[in-house]
Amino acid sequence: MSQPVRKPRLLIFVIAYYAESTLRWVLERIPRSVFSEFDCEVLVVDDASEDRTFAIGQDYRVSHPEIRMTVLRNEYNQGYGGNQKVGYSYASASRFDFVALVHGDGQYAPEELPRLLEPLVTGQADAAFGSRIMDGFGALKGGMPLYKFVGNKILTRIQNTLLGTHLTEFHSGYRIYSVRTLDRIRYLNNSNDFHFDTEIIIQLVNANARIVELPIPTYYGDEICRVNGVKYAKDVVRVTLQNTAHRSGLLFQRRFDPYDKPNPWASRSASGTTMRFANESGTRNFQLNAMSWSIRNRGSVPRAHTMMLNSKIALTKNHSQGTVTPAMFGPRQPPRNSAVTMQDTPNAWTYSARKNSANFMPLYSMW
Repeated sequence: MSQPVRKPRLLIFVIAYYAESTLRWVLERIPRSVFSEFDCEVLVVDDASEDRTFAIGQDYRVSHPEIRMTVLRNEYNQGYGGNQKVGYSYASASRFDFVALVHGDGQYAPEELPRLLEPLVTGQADAAFGSRIMDGFGALKGGMPLYKFVGNKILTRIQNTLLGTHLTEFHSGYRIYSVRTLDRIRYLNNSNDFHFDTEIIIQLVNANARIVELPIPTYYGDEICRVNGVKYAKDVVRVTLQNTAHRSGLLFQRRFDPYDKPNPWASRSASGTTMRFANESGTRNFQLNAMSWSIRNRGSVPRAHTMMLNSKIALTKNHSQGTVTPAMFGPRQPPRNSAVTMQDTPNAWTYSARKNSANFMPLYSMW
């Protein structure tokens, strides 16, 4: 008897910030063909909005039980790049094949998802970007302000020159990645700010990843622009120059080096370990504010093991029968030399920081 064909696993990752007026509209526009052609889950991460964005996402999940959907809220604002780290870490830990970045403000058309997915499904690309500039002046017809159009073209020309690439647009936020490709790069070391998107392109280029661009329609509505254009341009040029110096051997930048071996931060295991989170009240609606942890090869790791943290990154402790590795940090770091204790519970390994300061972190469980 022939085995059923395995559908590719797709995570549609919707980043949302003050998107109460558009989030439901964006979710409704996701083509239903995607859910039939892929083993698909929708992940909505609200980046600490103080409006009803999170509640609207929850309401949509409850009213659409036919869609596998997870709605999360960051307790503290992670920033545009930081929020992406949450979603990509989730995709890696849950062993998805592809992750599609969709914006909750509706600026990028969800209807284009099937077309953007095709190069990855057919093995022609490791990442697919939607470009608003490929069709000439269509971006202006779609409402892109002239100064943004000109700035986009100038910055893209500079970056192509410095990187030796031929992209039509570096600054589109409509992207689909192979999760295995994300596991090869150090995106967790990137900025939490808007130039995260530029850093991840640089990392893909340095890893010799195949990037395909496809034209997409441009839509500018009445959403609030939260990008400081001057600061963004400076950050983009700065990190591109840093990479040029890095590749020339003048300035070492670890984040721009791909992993020589499979990413040690990625949570993948032969047994199919999946991720489940809980907060102090034990519910699923937790706030991902400071860190998440991944565990592989649970085995018989000691019942209580304390790992000391510095202000930026945790020390990885290898056990004879298991490995505990940090997956990401948010902007609020634990105090230097604060302790994170691993304890064995009947159903899960759990992690919590000592409640000795305002930086106490919620509980996370790995089932």
